[in-house]
Amino acid sequence: MKCDKINELIATYLKSDLEYTSSENFCNIYMNMFFDLFDELENELQPSLFEVLDDINIVCDSYEKDINIRNMEKFCIGEIELKEKIKLLFDKFNI
Repeated sequence: MKCDKINELIATYLKSDLEYTSSENFCNIYMNMFFDLFDELENELQPSLFEVLDDINIVCDSYEKDINIRNMEKFCIGEIELKEKIKLLFDKFNI
């Protein structure tokens, strides 16, 4: 299953140390993988599970490592909030 790769990526990220480099790398890899597998995931998964993966993509897109930008753009999130949101969504995906 294509979602196994994404599952593994998310699980590895959640076990990693909380650093902006790991957060930034995770988001870049996740978003690329999600878009590369978009059609296959949409066809393979139930709509509710696909929506969770799409929500993770949106959360990754809102990540910003620069605190100055986060302070100016209120929709941007940092490392801690990113990891918390990913964990909540990942728990939904693994039901």
